[in-house]
Amino acid sequence: MNRIIPCMLALFLAAGLAGCDAGRDPNENLEVKTDTYPEPSEAQNKDGALHVDQRRMQEQMNKTPYTQFELEAVYSKDQTYTADIDRDDEKGNLIVTLQDDLKNKHFDGMGAFDIIYPKLKQLSLQGNEQKEAAITQVLKAFGLPSDYKEIEISLIKKDGTKIEYEDQL
Repeated sequence: MNRIIPCMLALFLAAGLAGCDAGRDPNENLEVKTDTYPEPSEAQNKDGALHVDQRRMQEQMNKTPYTQFELEAVYSKDQTYTADIDRDDEKGNLIVTLQDDLKNKHFDGMGAFDIIYPKLKQLSLQGNEQKEAAITQVLKAFGLPSDYKEIEISLIKKDGTKIEYEDQL
């Protein structure tokens, strides 16, 4: 009997509390938030992801002997392959672009850097190579065909030395 009284009391309390909301619409005063995260503002982008990307690109470029790189290869039907890693003179930030008309692809920023950097690491150009050997090394590293109409390669080494190779077929 002693067990029945506490069980009955709990049952009556539960029924009484449930009855308090009996006439109320369950969706009333229910606020649904659809925007969990605010849209990033331009300031958030500049201070957040872009800053992190710049730092990462700078750190990786410090592992190469080059501070800047430019490759432009022109193929038939006016298709070009252009890969650029340049420095913004004012801020020192890297500006990276990749335009591959052969595969109809275009990338900017970190996306372009992630494609160009591993290829750039394969290069060992010092400026004293024969033009043909240097061009072959770049074409191989970038996986480009050798039937170009025109090619221009420009690198700036950390000591400021500029290396350039040009060829037309």
